Amino acid sequence: MNFDGVNLFRQVNWFGRVQFLSYWQIVVKGNYDAGLFDDLESRGHGLYRRPEVYELSFEVESDPRLPIVGELDFGYRGDQRGSRGVVAELGALIRPLSWIDVSFSTSFSSVRDKEAWFANQSNPADPSRLVSLFGDRDTEEFDLTLRSTVTFTRELTLQVYTQVFLAKGHYDNSRRLIGPKDFVPFQYSSNPDFNRKSLNTNVVLRWEYLPGSTLFLVWSQARAV
Repeated sequence: MNFDGVNLFRQVNWFGRVQFLSYWQIVVKGNYDAGLFDDLESRGHGLYRRPEVYELSFEVESDPRLPIVGELDFGYRGDQRGSRGVVAELGALIRPLSWIDVSFSTSFSSVRDKEAWFANQSNPADPSRLVSLFGDRDTEEFDLTLRSTVTFTRELTLQVYTQVFLAKGHYDNSRRLIGPKDFVPFQYSSNPDFNRKSLNTNVVLRWEYLPGSTLFLVWSQARAV
């Protein structure tokens, strides 16, 4: 609950893992959200009643003792108001030498008809007040992440991180929130759709020149459009 006594979360989660004699493992996870109130989604203009949500995911991981370890994840999400989504992820950890780790992961997700906030705008009936606008959002996201750690000595390491992230979204059926789960149609004059691309890179050289005393040399680069 929040400090106003509003119940925000009521969820059930379950988790199961099977590990075989070959050290391969399968993980299955599930989540059920009863769909209670959200005091943030409307961006400061009252409570929003979230729909019931159910999620199921499945993961397979190969033997972690080998020089190459693979992982495959797949998940599904649905809610009470007709939204559907899937996410798939593929990853690998490669150890070409005992002192070098290289990992990569790539994921793709697609969500259809998720009810979501997109803007606050002046109330036509009272321009001094803002109202929250919602729509049915379709999104697609792609992520590619690379990580590497080179351990020269126990005191000297080099870490590299790079991520490419793409996301686009489209909104239909714009409407105005008038109650926690009540809406009226609203004609929105602008275009709330988005198409974003970003690149983030970090390189960190860590040197523990004395016990408890560490020097970091960091190079960082971030681009977004």
